[in-house]
Amino acid sequence: MTEPTVNAPTATELPRAESAAANAGTGKSGSNNGRPTLRDVAGRAGLSVTQTSRALNGHSDVAEDSRRRALAAADELGYVPNLAARRLKDPGSGTQTIGVLLTSTTQRFSDPFLGDLLTAMVDEVSRHGFEMLLFSPTVDEDPVAALERSVRHKRADGYVLLRLQTKDPRVAFLSSAGVPFVTLGRPVVDGPYRRVVGAEDSLDSAVGHLVELGHRRIGAIALPAGYAISDRRLIHFTDALTRHGLPVDPSLITTAESFQEDGGRSAMEALLAAEPPPTAVIGFNDQLAIGALAALLGHGLRVPDDISIVGFDDVSLARFISPTLTTLHQPVERLGQLLIQQLVAAIDDPDSDHEVVVKPELMVRESTGAVASATH
Repeated sequence: MTEPTVNAPTATELPRAESAAANAGTGKSGSNNGRPTLRDVAGRAGLSVTQTSRALNGHSDVAEDSRRRALAAADELGYVPNLAARRLKDPGSGTQTIGVLLTSTTQRFSDPFLGDLLTAMVDEVSRHGFEMLLFSPTVDEDPVAALERSVRHKRADGYVLLRLQTKDPRVAFLSSAGVPFVTLGRPVVDGPYRRVVGAEDSLDSAVGHLVELGHRRIGAIALPAGYAISDRRLIHFTDALTRHGLPVDPSLITTAESFQEDGGRSAMEALLAAEPPPTAVIGFNDQLAIGALAALLGHGLRVPDDISIVGFDDVSLARFISPTLTTLHQPVERLGQLLIQQLVAAIDDPDSDHEVVVKPELMVRESTGAVASATH
């Protein structure tokens, strides 16, 4: 099942209602050893206990306004779900831990998007009364072996998979093992699982913006090959060119060797060797776009007077470099929330198949401008 583009509450099946909800209708409000209860949150939000429980657990039948009121009241009161009560109600409820498997070669804490995403995930995990465990394979270890070890020792109730390979063996392993998981992106792997993905027309607004500025030779710096996100964004880019009546010129598309700025710099050098070079370039993440800016500066070229640059993600640095970076804004906080909500739903229903689509928003800044008429 696929959901519409997200800017609104998402349809999820999230965890069991708090045991405190069993006391609904007693007319009592108050403390649990001085700690706020679900009933206190409901009173502050002006909702019923059942509504509040369902809002905090992300159920799709709760209005967005009610969800926001419940979340705001929980934050104001410092409400924490009663895990001991939940375990008493359901002794087999598991570790109350969510595992996040990082790949040591491509995911670093210096990656601004990853840092913001993990922060959002930690916040959402806390809302649901879980803890989050980060782990990565040892040097040269097969990522599936690390995952098998974690599953064997029952370290987590479910897993978040972030940087997926095109045919990711971790997805196949977790599916076959019946372990709940959620993915950021859509790998080419069969089986029911929950995922949060980018819209098929993610790059349409960026290409359309450049076309409106007069650009016809639009290049791209793709993410490293072999990853699901790389394949999807390249498809989204070529589809966007076609929709705007532009040819797909392979000489204007180059693949970066890394996800970081150095990959963008070397890829931009390759694009400058094209005859004629592109008048605009889209980096498939902001770090690649920032690396491309550095390469252009090294050649004495001006952005956007000589070449326009667009990024993807809208990390905080994009607003502070010079020129400021036109980019596609990803709602990273919402992505983190969705991943955890979908995983907790999968823990309750491991065989569910569900997709949430998120569409980025174009942020026009200083790095894009009209094509130079003197050269075109």
